[in-house]
Amino acid sequence: MADDSGARSFAHTLSLLEDGGFNAAVSLDVKALLAKLEAHAEHFDKATAELDIKIKFSMDKLGQVELKAEYKLKEPKVVRPRSIFWMNKDGHLENENPRQQKLALRDIGARKAARDVAEDRKNA
Repeated sequence: MADDSGARSFAHTLSLLEDGGFNAAVSLDVKALLAKLEAHAEHFDKATAELDIKIKFSMDKLGQVELKAEYKLKEPKVVRPRSIFWMNKDGHLENENPRQQKLALRDIGARKAARDVAEDRKNA
């Protein structure tokens, strides 16, 4: 029968890595990540992030097990708006469609105030 002494769960083992230093470092960085996640979600309605934890195990012939842990955070990506361009006959990009007809628009001047028909009837 196996001996149940020592670290009984993997969560407990995680808390013991680097004498607790690994857990403390990850916890601080996750707290900062959550603040960024919240700010991103407020502006873009949705945000995603990732925490990758990698642990390497090695054992010598005497039974000593070494754990080497590292982690990586992926912050929310900034959503950049897209831009639409058209290629002209010379191979350059333009922000107006070169194949679309241009409308000859003219300035019609300032608009007059709207008439109050009910007021006109009273004065008539």
